[in-house]
Formats: sequence, C-alpha cells, structure tokens
Amino acid sequence: MTLKQTNGANNIIKFTISDTKEDCGKDDINKCRFEIIVKSSILINLFRIFTNYENQYKKELIYLTQREKEVLKYIAQGKNNTQIAHKLNVSIHTTKMHVHKILEKLSVSDRTEAAVKAIKNDLI
Repeated sequence: MTLKQTNGANNIIKFTISDTKEDCGKDDINKCRFEIIVKSSILINLFRIFTNYENQYKKELIYLTQREKEVLKYIAQGKNNTQIAHKLNVSIHTTKMHVHKILEKLSVSDRTEAAVKAIKNDLI
C-alpha cells in the first residue's frame, strides 16, 4: 500500500492511496486506488478536533482516589506534608505515601509540576 500527497492550487491537498499489484491480485490496479481531496483548512480543523479529543482522553486516564485529590488540592495551595497531615488527621508517613503516588500517577517529578498538571487537567 502506498500513500501519496499532492499539494494543489487553492489550498487543496490530494491524498492517493493505492495497493501494489501484488495486493490487488489479478484485478486492474486502478480498481485498487482511492483518492481523497481535502481543503487544507478542513484538514487543519480535523487535526484540532483530534488533538482536543486526545487531550480529553488523556485527562480520563489519570485516576486519583478521593483522598489523593484532597492531598493534591492542598499541594496546589502550597501546603507542606506536615500541614497536609494535620488537615487530614493522618500521619506524615501516610501523607508522604499519598504525595509519592500522586507524583507517580501524574508522571511528574515534583509538587509544583503536580499542581500545574492538576489545574490544567481539571483534577482539582
């Protein structure tokens, strides 16, 4: 299978998709050809839609427990582990474990990155 892109006049892009003779068998090669003609503005809008969908999908992949969301909210407020532990009435060790899991789930290396990502992804 081959894909050929041709840029035409008036911001038109033509994609030609065709199978090789081996893929088509004994049939005429022209029967195995498919062409798509698209205005570049439509293509740009399609890319935007897919990008927005991908970003939304990524948001859904981040699963935090209710407690992790509470801890993350306090992290975003600038609270340290001792303050968070006191607010949630848990040990500092438990708070550190929650923070570690949050950083891991968000794929970030520090609390600031976690807070930024949480706000960008509407997690808190």
